[in-house]
Amino acid sequence: MVLADLHVHSMYSKHPAQWFLQRIGTRESYTAVEEVYRLAKDRGMTFVTITDHNTIEGVLQLVARYPQDTFVSAEITTYFPENGCKIHVLVYGLTERQFHEIDRIRPDIYAVRAYLQEHQLTYSVAHATYNINGRLTLDILEKLILLFDVFEEINGARNLKYNLTWGQVLTNLLPEDIDRLYAKHHIEPFSDTSWVKGLTGGSDDHAGLFIGQTFTEAEVETLPELLYNIRTKQTVAGGKSSNFKAMAFTIYKVACDFSHKSTRKKSTSPLDIINGMLFENKRPGLRNRMAVRRQKNCKDDQKKIFTTFLDGLITDFVNPTDLSIDQKIDRIYEDIATMTDSFFAMILESVERDFQQGDISGLIKNFSAILPVVFLSAPFLSTLRHLSLDRELIMQLKEAFLSTKMEAEDHILWFSDTLDASHEIARTLHHLIWSAHRQECPIQFVVPYPEHEDHPPFPANVVHLPRVYSYTPDFYQTYTVQVASLLKSLEIIYQQNPDKIIISTPGPLGVLGLLASKLLGIPCEAIYHTDYAEEARRLFPDGLLADPIESYTRWVYSLMDTLYVPPQISIRKFEQGEHTGTTLKRFPLGIDTTVFRYQEDGVSLLEQSSHLAQGFTLLWSQQVPPDEDTIEALAQIYRSVAEQQPDTNLIILGEGAELERLKLLFQSYPRTTFIGKLPHAQLPLVYSSADLLLVPEKTGIALMTILEAQACELPILISPTSNSQDIVRHHDTGFVLPPTEYQVDAWVEGILEAISFYKEFPERYTMIRQNARNQIGSHYACETVLSTILATPPADPDFPTSHHPTSSDVSNEKVPSLSRSHVTL
Repeated sequence: MVLADLHVHSMYSKHPAQWFLQRIGTRESYTAVEEVYRLAKDRGMTFVTITDHNTIEGVLQLVARYPQDTFVSAEITTYFPENGCKIHVLVYGLTERQFHEIDRIRPDIYAVRAYLQEHQLTYSVAHATYNINGRLTLDILEKLILLFDVFEEINGARNLKYNLTWGQVLTNLLPEDIDRLYAKHHIEPFSDTSWVKGLTGGSDDHAGLFIGQTFTEAEVETLPELLYNIRTKQTVAGGKSSNFKAMAFTIYKVACDFSHKSTRKKSTSPLDIINGMLFENKRPGLRNRMAVRRQKNCKDDQKKIFTTFLDGLITDFVNPTDLSIDQKIDRIYEDIATMTDSFFAMILESVERDFQQGDISGLIKNFSAILPVVFLSAPFLSTLRHLSLDRELIMQLKEAFLSTKMEAEDHILWFSDTLDASHEIARTLHHLIWSAHRQECPIQFVVPYPEHEDHPPFPANVVHLPRVYSYTPDFYQTYTVQVASLLKSLEIIYQQNPDKIIISTPGPLGVLGLLASKLLGIPCEAIYHTDYAEEARRLFPDGLLADPIESYTRWVYSLMDTLYVPPQISIRKFEQGEHTGTTLKRFPLGIDTTVFRYQEDGVSLLEQSSHLAQGFTLLWSQQVPPDEDTIEALAQIYRSVAEQQPDTNLIILGEGAELERLKLLFQSYPRTTFIGKLPHAQLPLVYSSADLLLVPEKTGIALMTILEAQACELPILISPTSNSQDIVRHHDTGFVLPPTEYQVDAWVEGILEAISFYKEFPERYTMIRQNARNQIGSHYACETVLSTILATPPADPDFPTSHHPTSSDVSNEKVPSLSRSHVTL
């Protein structure tokens, strides 16, 4: 068995592809020929070659010095004459005369193909899916499949996902694929077995960092046998692909080499200390270490952060020779990320102080201090974007060649910073997290959390991003601004390899998700849940805070590919202005029906813990602090009901300062039970113990509470002006009061009707319970939400309907017609 890195550059490759290197005027590589050979042999390569762009000057020197295990190669730039698309073809084992002839004809890829065939030269098409000059299309890739039989499967400078996709396409070709492409493009295939492709691997190294880490393997012993096996499609590609960190340090290394070649002056700056440790295995001298440690005590915060970074780096690189280049890059990236986090935290804490003090000039000054963060992060953001540029083409390739051969589901990352909130989307997320985990859906939920704290007990499909800052405004304590580490988070997101990002927050975490989607070139969708501008306007009517918040949230949502709007919010709000380019969809709220279901032990548990007597049980769920009128009305309603139906219980669920007032009003009613705020998973026990949930309009009970209650087979009584009448239908899934002028009397009469219904027509009441449960299963089960997000037919949930007994003659049972007043609460 032999190994060879079949794609390596030396100092004779002169024209860089990266715009940054072009701007500063560098070569493409500064790696000496001797260094290429040394690194390749040190890393286990049997044979060594150099594939410089359109030149063999460097490789001729290599072969002259080491003729026994080297061979002449070149990376030829050629073009499709029909559209000027640039393609790179690696040619191996050629003579000087053959190189010059290929160099002459290389403007025409068809002429190059013909020459390779005629002279039986060994070749491999390099990084075929890399859109070098912006003219690569699916049609061009199809033509390449016909024109050539050997391709670079693993290119060490391309990202893993693109290499894998290209490899899957090449290894899953069928004869009918070649027939289809021939009928479309009228190009003769390279061989009679053109659906079988030869595969090679090469590092495509430009900086002397990754030579030999990507390679081609063949079961042969000699160089002629290796070349023959490449040509006859009998080799295997192996080794690593690139990532945005490796690419950033490659560009940095080339820039450093350029700087050293240009100045030739010895420097002891912090940057040179870093370069020496990272690229030359130099340990920092004692003088440098002492100077760094002295600076740690300086008063300037920015200098202190940078000095802490240098000190940590020196500690990490005590023995640089013991570390591989990958370990060095990982460590320095971690140190840079930590330094960036420190800058962010410093700036945000200062902004918080200035905001509390109303210091506008201080706010502007702090935003200018963010420049070091931008400078430190920019190279990684740039390379992350560069590695993802060709995503649309890769998706077209998958659709054209793999959609019918391989099952592939989009991997989704869902960002939320409000899992602790009580609004509908946050509560839906709790249901979805566990449901997606059980169904093994390709969705992971991304939440910020302090780096060194224990995480809450979520399943494995929850990804935690390290949080560097959080702030809860005194005037709005239901929302906490949470900022995650920029570089550490981007690395985690990149490793997850998502195909789509969903954000259910317009806050900093949502913006991070949006940034990641733009850098990765993938769709970003948002779920709207709270009008924060309206909340700010309610708190500060002058609009000083509301107007900027509205502008900001509109800007965030306008950048989305799709915006999901929950059912209780009008979609017309988003059908104009900045959102004209955004697809608007309804977001179905989701209930985990395996958790929210009728639980027979709910009643017995509540009877034991709260001494609840047998009878008809009303439930009041207090989510928004009720006003004084609502508290008095509830007390009056219950007194009136209890006078006529003494066996009526009342459970009050929730917490707040108003509870003491409620307890005082109900102290003479022993059938009243107060339950504080319960963990979400325990709510089904309470819902199962009740017979009717009261939803007065003014209490602001969330739609999610109604859905959760219905999933537990709990009928609901709503006011006639409620926006929930599409899910709470009179005598079908609950009870609806008709309009009337006397609110309290209407609610008393409505409750008495429900009690009468329960006692006189128990089977009909059971049918209402069952209808409520079935409605959730049909329209609001988590499977429905997940299928909406995944754009797939919903899974068939293991959905039990009702746990209450029914009889076959329920439909014939006569329903009482009660006279009622016409009022609203």
